[in-house]
Amino acid sequence: MAKLTIAGELFEVEEDNRLHEGAQMSAGMAASLQQTRRENIRNNFSKRVSEAVKNGWDEAKHNELQDQLREYASKYEFGVRAEGGGQRVTDPVEREARDEAKKIISNAYFAKTGQRVKAAEINEVLDDFMADNGDQLRAEAKERIAKREQAGHSALAALGLG
Repeated sequence: MAKLTIAGELFEVEEDNRLHEGAQMSAGMAASLQQTRRENIRNNFSKRVSEAVKNGWDEAKHNELQDQLREYASKYEFGVRAEGGGQRVTDPVEREARDEAKKIISNAYFAKTGQRVKAAEINEVLDDFMADNGDQLRAEAKERIAKREQAGHSALAALGLG
């Protein structure tokens, strides 16, 4: 069961049983996944190109980045992060709850050892921590998000944009 937030409210949605490893898909599904792949590759690569454009763009730089992009795209896999580890979470409540869990784990580790914990080590225990504490963290995350949204509305109103 996946969780998503719509207009600040948390909902659960069943996974699509047609989308699993080895499943055959329709032409529309394949086209949609190809488009999503291209968008992900573009998003993940855009920082390199933006920096290159700022630092002087020429045909040689374009060719160099084109080669790098081909290499990156040839190894791209959905759901696998190139750096930093961990899964990508797009639901705002879940993301907020997981970020808070990471802070809790990190702070507890530092308090115990006096050292900073590595992100990879946090990611190793994060899912178990969320299994035990996720409901409470999600409820708190939902409240924080609602407060930020309300503060945003108040700020816009104060600016005459509300």
